Amino acid sequence: MNLKNLNEWLTLGANIGVLIGIFVVAIELQQTQVEMRAESNTTRKEMARQNDLIARDLRISELTQKIREGGELTFTERTDAATFFRSLYRHFENLHFQHEQGVLDEETWQSINDSILVQCESPMYRYLFPEGLNQVLYRVSFREFVNSACNQ
Repeated sequence: MNLKNLNEWLTLGANIGVLIGIFVVAIELQQTQVEMRAESNTTRKEMARQNDLIARDLRISELTQKIREGGELTFTERTDAATFFRSLYRHFENLHFQHEQGVLDEETWQSINDSILVQCESPMYRYLFPEGLNQVLYRVSFREFVNSACNQ
């Protein structure tokens, strides 16, 4: 075996090794992406669960019913409701941003979008945000999205 043949075999072996390495990295990246999506889904669900618990503790459904019946909220009730809804809309804003970045699949985004629309129809939304979601606390694109969705 001469040196030229040995060099060709070593080059071929190195190239095959590189191809195998690229294949292994691609598989690892795909597995990491699946794990990240699963973790993101778990985090979203946990945040939604926390929002539900806070809404229960603050009696948001009772306060909404009070508004539905034409009542007025006390200062404390209004403050609690406003704090809760600012937090809820921060959660929605984060999910809206993730959607803009292409992180959320369309089925997940549609579910979130439906949840935002449900909030738009709530008497509490109209009570707390009579002029729409215009607070500078939220990104402009999110405010525009919510205001457009709520004024359909």
